[in-house]
Amino acid sequence: MVYSQGWNGPSELVACHRRLSRHSWEELPEQVDEAFVLVAALIEESRRQRAGAYRVCRHCGRNASPEYLHDPDLCMGCAPGLLGIVY
Repeated sequence: MVYSQGWNGPSELVACHRRLSRHSWEELPEQVDEAFVLVAALIEESRRQRAGAYRVCRHCGRNASPEYLHDPDLCMGCAPGLLGIVY
């Protein structure tokens, strides 16, 4: 699963994970080392995708997750002061 969040109204942040891959126990390699390598690769890919979704705010320069962006390049922390937005 790739971790993500979304807004379900003006003040309700909810989890909305996206499936990266699905494996049953029977599909995993029998050798623990091989299974560990597979699981570690899935975790790393999930981490890479989540990190790639972050954007830098054009005003404050901080990295912000997509659910905390007002615009693609403006975080929700800066939007009130710059745009007069009230959350």
